[in-house]
Amino acid sequence: MTSCCRVCRTVKSGPVAGTQWSLIEMDGRIVSRFPEAPERFTLTLGTDGRVNGHGDCNSFFTSYLLKDSKISISRVASTRKLCPNQAGEERYFRMLESAVSARIDGEYMFLKDSTEVIVASFRKVNP
Repeated sequence: MTSCCRVCRTVKSGPVAGTQWSLIEMDGRIVSRFPEAPERFTLTLGTDGRVNGHGDCNSFFTSYLLKDSKISISRVASTRKLCPNQAGEERYFRMLESAVSARIDGEYMFLKDSTEVIVASFRKVNP
């Protein structure tokens, strides 16, 4: 059984790269800090094959490959500040590394793992 974003609706697909995304759901749980702190848990897949964003309190960066809907995100490197939600931030980084597909539905992006389970849902920043 796959997870489904509880706050998303399906609409026309669009491009994955070149847009900043804010995490709204991970591992079937709505991220409690959204919308109070939408700058946290962000992701930008650049058109140059680079990824950057923020966890709970650290910035991160890495590279990725995207072909059709298949995605491969390399090991995440980040700044090393001590965060109040360190475990959640580490889970976020590991989830990104486990993603194998990305799909856009309007202002939402979904990442799936190798078992086709949605592991994260994102919303465009300034859609």
